[in-house]
Amino acid sequence: MSSAYETTHYAWQSLRSEWEETRQQWNDVTADHFLAYYWNPLEAETERFRQALYQLNAVLEAARNVAWYG
Repeated sequence: MSSAYETTHYAWQSLRSEWEETRQQWNDVTADHFLAYYWNPLEAETERFRQALYQLNAVLEAARNVAWYG
């Protein structure tokens, strides 16, 4: 895996852990708004970003292999 992918993965895991702890104690309308308008979109976008990094890493690895043998 690329270091960018790993860094993003571990940073996201850390942020998600913090959010889960916060959410256990933050139960009001503002928390629901934050979840709907900020957290959920961030989570979806982060997953798309991680998938793109994963795919980019595969393309770069293939390019390295072609360059190595070419």
